[in-house]
Amino acid sequence: MDKKFVDLHTHSKFSDGEYSPYDLVRKAKEKGLSAIALTDHDTVDGVGEAIEAGEKIGVEIVPGIELACDCCGEEVHIVGLFVDWKDIHFKEILRKMIEERKERGKIIIEKLNKIGIEISWEKIKEFAQSEMVGRLHVAKALKSMGIVKSINEAFDKYLGDNGPCYVPHKRKTPEEVIKIIEDAKGIPIIAHPQYLKKPEIVISEIAKKGIKGLEVYSPQSGNKPSPIFLPYVERFNLLQSGGSDFHGDDKGYNLLGKVKAPYKLVVEMKEWLRKKYGS
Repeated sequence: MDKKFVDLHTHSKFSDGEYSPYDLVRKAKEKGLSAIALTDHDTVDGVGEAIEAGEKIGVEIVPGIELACDCCGEEVHIVGLFVDWKDIHFKEILRKMIEERKERGKIIIEKLNKIGIEISWEKIKEFAQSEMVGRLHVAKALKSMGIVKSINEAFDKYLGDNGPCYVPHKRKTPEEVIKIIEDAKGIPIIAHPQYLKKPEIVISEIAKKGIKGLEVYSPQSGNKPSPIFLPYVERFNLLQSGGSDFHGDDKGYNLLGKVKAPYKLVVEMKEWLRKKYGS
C-alpha cells in the first residue's frame, strides 16, 4: 500500500493563492504530503522558492503551471506538470500572457469606475505578490474597501461571468496550450473536470488534441479516483492526476490535505517522461 501522498494542483501568492511558496510547502508537510505540484496561473515565478523550501522541509516539488483555453464554448483549465520552468522560450510566452492579464485587469477597473466604484490599479496590486493579477485580486481589493462582504459576493455582483464588470479572457485553443506545455517538456493534464458543464464532449475533444492526463483525484472524490472520470483515463489511455486546487484557507472545500493521491502517480509520470525524453 502506498504510504506516500501527493497533491498535484496547488497555488501560491505568485498567482492567486494565499500562501508564499515556502509557507505552502511547510503546510503541505504538516498535512502529511510527500510531494506537491505548484501550478500557479500563467507563471512559474514561485517554483524556485518552492523547490528550495522543499529541499529544506522534505517535500518533493513538481514544477507546474495552470493555463486556460476554450473548448466547445467553455473555459477549460489545463495543468502542466514537470515543466522546464527555467526554459527561456517558455518564460517569454508566460510573460506575454501576464501582459494580457494586466490589460484585462485595467479594463475591469474602468468598468468598476464607470458604475461608481472608485478603485485603482495600485490598490489591486496591493493584493498581488507578483505581476500576475487576476479577478481574485480585484475581489480582495473590493472586500478590503468594504464594497462587498466576501469574495463570493464580489464575483456574484461584479466580476462573475454574468456580472457588469466581467471581461472575458483572450483564451487560447487546447492545441496551443498543449503545445506550450509539451515544448517545455511537461505533461498536459485536464484540471478539475468536475467543474466542466459538458465533460463528455470536452474531455473527448481535448483527448483528440493530444492531452496526456486527467485529474481524477479531487476534494469531491477524496483519496480515491473519481468513478465518474476514471473511465475516461482508461478510454483515452491517459495518466491519472489530481489535487485540491488549493488557493488558501478561505476557499472553503478546496483545502490542502483534502486530497491525498498516491505517490505512484508521480512515479508513473516520471516513467512516462523517461520513455518520451530518455532522461
